[in-house]
Amino acid sequence: MDAQPPSAIGAAAKRPKFLRQFELIEKVRSYDPTADEALLNRAYVYAMRMHGAQKRASGDPYFAHPIEVAGILTDYRLDTETIVTALLHDVIEDTPVTRKEIEELFGPEIGELVEGVTKLSKLELSSEHLRQAENLRKFILAISKDVRVLLVKLADRLHNMRTLHFIKSPAKRERIARETLDIYAPLARSIGVHRICTELEELAFEHLNPVARDAIYRRLDVLRHEQGGRRRHGQPGRSPRASTRAASRPASSAARSTPIRSGGSSRGSRSASPSSPTSMPSG
Repeated sequence: MDAQPPSAIGAAAKRPKFLRQFELIEKVRSYDPTADEALLNRAYVYAMRMHGAQKRASGDPYFAHPIEVAGILTDYRLDTETIVTALLHDVIEDTPVTRKEIEELFGPEIGELVEGVTKLSKLELSSEHLRQAENLRKFILAISKDVRVLLVKLADRLHNMRTLHFIKSPAKRERIARETLDIYAPLARSIGVHRICTELEELAFEHLNPVARDAIYRRLDVLRHEQGGRRRHGQPGRSPRASTRAASRPASSAARSTPIRSGGSSRGSRSASPSSPTSMPSG
């Protein structure tokens, strides 16, 4: 395992542990009491067993990643099949597991979803692709027959961005952040998952332009100080958070879409948020 920089070690110590098996089950059952608990348990254990001793750049066991991706998607109240797909989304790409084996153990629907995520993961984003980012986004939307595939992929990218600081290579961090800003954040916006879009943009901005980010935080401190002074003198003040968001977020991120529905075509999708489920859990 590669040695970690001191900043990464400090961040690892502060980072919460991944969701335990019963915690993930409880999160799903909190919005879907009829969820297939046995299926979720099998997928959780299977992901841990297949990824085995694999490690992430942070030094965490690799299986922590698909578990956290599944946890992100529970915030959107997604169905059992999508949560299972999140748990298994890397097993075809990173282990000897095949789609046939997934279908035998978890059914053809989950087998198709996992393979769909695998196909998206294999798309290599070269600099030429990035110059034609809009065309690539359209291509990804076209090959994603089920919007749940895109949701798993976006949650996968979100967790990878949250842990991007553990990658030691500045060039690799910049490439991943640029892909995120040019491809994945607009994809999230286009299918209506605006909270994921916003966090992806903010995380990418942090890595692509740290100087501007630091300047915004300094401005935020000034605004907080000024606002505190106004309050002491009984004068209204503008929200520093609103000021910072206005400074850091691209104007296009304010674009609005209609809600999405899981299990259908991603085109003509409708908006999703944790308070507005993308898919009603099946009975």
